Amino acid sequence: MDIIQAIVLGIVQGVTAWIPVSSKTQVIIFGTLLYKLPYSQLLAFALALHVGDIIALLVLFRRELLSMLSARPALSDLKNFSSLDENKKLAYFLAISLACSALVGLPAYLLLRHTLTDLAASTLLAFAGCLLIGMGALMYLSKAATGKGEAGLRAAVLTGLAQGLAVLPGISRSGITESAMLLQNIDQERAVRLSFLMGLPLIMAAVALFNFTDGYGSLDLSLVAVGVAASTVTAYVTMSFMLELARRIKFYWFALLMGVIAIVPFVVGVLFGIGT
Repeated sequence: MDIIQAIVLGIVQGVTAWIPVSSKTQVIIFGTLLYKLPYSQLLAFALALHVGDIIALLVLFRRELLSMLSARPALSDLKNFSSLDENKKLAYFLAISLACSALVGLPAYLLLRHTLTDLAASTLLAFAGCLLIGMGALMYLSKAATGKGEAGLRAAVLTGLAQGLAVLPGISRSGITESAMLLQNIDQERAVRLSFLMGLPLIMAAVALFNFTDGYGSLDLSLVAVGVAASTVTAYVTMSFMLELARRIKFYWFALLMGVIAIVPFVVGVLFGIGT
């Protein structure tokens, strides 16, 4: 791997980490098709590039993250969740969703990471995409009020459980969490913002866990630094674009768009035999 390849793969990672496709899978596909790089090197490099995602998240959401640090949790808060201020609501949502993600994700990763193919796993995301397309189409035809669902405790549990499945190959973390929230009729901008914030602890855990299970020993640190720099800038721009897109278009159009993107990896895998 050379510097140009590291930059290109960093850009691929920075874009695909925040849309409903598996960024790891895309980095591996691009690295294999364009540069003929070995799978083991691409897998380790794809996980290392997540450091760029972490940096971009910390910069983009620094205000929200700092505000949450000032929240003082208490068990009584859960009984009056709807009356809490936004900082506490956000802190509880992220904490509960993370716990639920760990409950599903850790055993799924340890048991299935070497046995489940990308294509088989992407079927789940494609199913969620089809549901989104159907829901968006129905809402468009009926002109129903949309985006009125509450991002409460139930949503935190369901979205956290969905996020846990993103440890499996071929499943997009942002895609599965945004789909889970949109299917609960949560406002698209809020769904995107919560999905991004939910990713921070999970991405950090994934980077650390891979170090223990597989390791990064074969990577050139200078090339990793170049790739991380490229992925950081690209991730920041991509997340900002996605948030702006969510603000500007109607709920049902956003649901339709996310649904279409979510089924693309499955369709491409079937047509070209990728991930089988």
